Amino acid sequence: MKRGTCCEKKVKNEVKKPILSSYKKCKKLLKTVKNHQKSAINCQKSNKSITVDGFDEFDRNSVLGEFNSMRVWVKTLLSIYGSVPNIIKLIDGLVSSNATNPFGSCGNSTCDTYGQIEKIIDLCERKNKMLNIYILIKKLIADITPAENALIEARFVEKLTVEAVALDLKCTTRSVFRKINSLVDKLATFAISKGWSTFFIESQLEDEPWVIEQYNSFKIEQQKKQKRNLK
Repeated sequence: MKRGTCCEKKVKNEVKKPILSSYKKCKKLLKTVKNHQKSAINCQKSNKSITVDGFDEFDRNSVLGEFNSMRVWVKTLLSIYGSVPNIIKLIDGLVSSNATNPFGSCGNSTCDTYGQIEKIIDLCERKNKMLNIYILIKKLIADITPAENALIEARFVEKLTVEAVALDLKCTTRSVFRKINSLVDKLATFAISKGWSTFFIESQLEDEPWVIEQYNSFKIEQQKKQKRNLK
């Protein structure tokens, strides 16, 4: 229990490090990034920097690199949002099972008791990390609109196809893609404005291969899109 409390405090401290003082500035940063993405693409082969009115001068690669990485992580977090509670329950079951039978299937002290204890500790640490991520996701989407929440539920939680989402929202598939991209941009900018780092998110999920696989899939998808924009 103390482990969980400690880790939850860590994630709360992580998200309480503001880089921008308000959501208004967050929206300004999002608008700025969008305005400069096109110019950044046009000068991709140069070493020019982007001058942002009202902010310090940011190196193009640094700004867009972190923003694009956060976009991928936002999509990844949304995609695992519905699965995390079930995984936490599963881990609880495994911890309970190992605690009830600490000597393993043979049921005697000749088994590796130390190994069983280590297994329980590992499971508890895994649960704490999943709790951290779940808290992070809840904070990430806390202030979204009902329409945006419905989009997340349909596309990322219920795993509906884009066509099914379009039918449900009574719009075109192209409109669905635009809504999703706009929401991901908004959440990525919000995350950066709150001082959340992609390093912290990755550190909580680096031992979850199924999440990393999803992240890499979204990353490849984004890279292909960026290449198309260069043509």
